[in-house]
Amino acid sequence: MILILSLKLDLGIKGAIFDLGIIEIAITMYLAILASICFGLFISAIVPSQDVVLYAILAQLFIQIVFCGTMFPMEENPAMKGTVAYWIVDSFGSTVDMVKLDEDARVCSVVESVDMNTGQKKLETMCDSAKRDPNKFLNYEHSEEHIIGTWAGLGVTALVWTILTVVVQARKKTE
Repeated sequence: MILILSLKLDLGIKGAIFDLGIIEIAITMYLAILASICFGLFISAIVPSQDVVLYAILAQLFIQIVFCGTMFPMEENPAMKGTVAYWIVDSFGSTVDMVKLDEDARVCSVVESVDMNTGQKKLETMCDSAKRDPNKFLNYEHSEEHIIGTWAGLGVTALVWTILTVVVQARKKTE
């Protein structure tokens, strides 16, 4: 869908590797889907029955959301890098140059104020810069090496989940 949209719309994404950032997004999306499928196969292999699958999926979904590092600040730990979502978020953030986007960001809110001359209430829009450090927990480095590193992280994650799935399935056959 993103590729089709990019044919008609200029998404304004200049990638670190390719001038068309949409190519980097497509590669990341492909690797993300591959790693997610491998992780899903692992979950399917370890659950004892179909009744437990839903609970296992919900549990891993919460883990993915918490450990991807975007919901709230967390100290980086090795468990984060074991989740597929961490690598996906890092790769997308690096491709779209999240650091530059954050530098340009503004936070606006509507504030009710009273006109000193007339005493009437009026609504005003107040904007302020949204300065924060997006690199505090996720790197988002807009460089060729970093994006290739996130792709490698997705590939390694997919490989690890695939190997674990094979091990679990092989143990089931011997039992």
